Amino acid sequence: MTSGFPHATMTLACASAVCLSLAGCGGGGDVSSGAGLQVQAAQDSERQQALAVGNPPAVGAIALASSNAAGVARGGFSLCAISADGSIVAFTSSSSGLVAGDTNGITDIFVKNLRSGAIVRANTTSAGAQMISTPLCNAMTADGRSIVFNVDSEVFVKNLATGALTKASPTIASMPANAGFTGGAISDDGAKVIFTTVPTQSYVGQYTYVNDVPARVMLRDLTTGALTTLATDDGNSAHGEVIFGGLSISPDGKKVLFVSTASTLVPGDTNLQPDVFVRDLASGATTLVSSTSDGVPAIATFCCNSSYYNGRFVSNNVVQFLPAQPSSLGPRGNYLKNLSSGALMLAISTPNGGSASISGDGNFAAFENFYNGYSTRSFVRDLRTGQDRLVSTSAANMASNGSTTASLISRDGTSVALQSTATNLVTPAPPANVFQVYVKTIAAAVAGAL
Repeated sequence: MTSGFPHATMTLACASAVCLSLAGCGGGGDVSSGAGLQVQAAQDSERQQALAVGNPPAVGAIALASSNAAGVARGGFSLCAISADGSIVAFTSSSSGLVAGDTNGITDIFVKNLRSGAIVRANTTSAGAQMISTPLCNAMTADGRSIVFNVDSEVFVKNLATGALTKASPTIASMPANAGFTGGAISDDGAKVIFTTVPTQSYVGQYTYVNDVPARVMLRDLTTGALTTLATDDGNSAHGEVIFGGLSISPDGKKVLFVSTASTLVPGDTNLQPDVFVRDLASGATTLVSSTSDGVPAIATFCCNSSYYNGRFVSNNVVQFLPAQPSSLGPRGNYLKNLSSGALMLAISTPNGGSASISGDGNFAAFENFYNGYSTRSFVRDLRTGQDRLVSTSAANMASNGSTTASLISRDGTSVALQSTATNLVTPAPPANVFQVYVKTIAAAVAGAL
């Protein structure tokens, strides 16, 4: 189902590329001292190494990503993103030993180049200074050059090629009934960033709070500085608003995926439940994604007012989503929707009901499954044949002896990044009972696959 819908656009007075940066809006500026210039030069060199291109590893190889430039493992990690070709990984860590000068005592975002071994910290100012508030890593561009993260209810974009830090979200107080911004996704070219508003709330009794205004999706064009609020509601949060469950922008930056409780975005939305939608930014047309191949909206079959998770673009024309419970679409699992044909398919219904990461061609899915009590390992399923393959293994094909809690497959399907407590995947063994981030090469790169 598709319906035309206009946009509400606001271009801020402070909308130039300079003013959008922290330096232009009273934040960190350029380093001007002699010592500062030397530090800046060193950081420039580190960033270039972090983006360097080298030869891909052999199929079956596994690399420890959560390590410093010397390859020494560190602890306290959470996987964030993997580049399209599997060569660059973003993750968070509370370790102070990954890069020099890490003295802020907080969890930071790091980006590791598996080809060069270089590692850099992403949550730094344009001048390279540390930030003092803990960030939340949201997304990375396909080439690993830009990172989107949240700090203090604001949304930032770090360009690792230039070192520039840009605040994508507007000033919190510039919008009525607004407590901040959260989330974030970015187009392949790093030009468009989307995020959601966090409205202020009012207590209405019986331990219930409601948003004073509807939560909405905003889009910042980092090239022009223009800020756009997608029209997704009638101004009353009780009538429908954007909710948690998926926020994604297509690789080409032309479409946005979101989850909403509104029933007026497309004709025939009568299920009175949250749905997954895609907005075409050029035409304003909205498509209902969480529907059958015939366009019938999904209805939860178990109980309650169901929602969705893991909504994301697999490619420009295919999106993925995970219902929170069984529905009229079928069992709980990861579904793929073709935006051109409307065709819906159940890509993978994992035994533990978890989310999966699907390659750009829609042929492979990475996921975790139980193997010993509550311990899990990482697998990849060929969606064409249904065959599963264990990927949390050493280069000698020894199965992991720890638990894997996250698996991300690269867009080209050659690599899987996984977060695991295993100590037998690489030599020397990392510390026990500590999550590390690894990248397993599962296939050779194919020219033009991206």
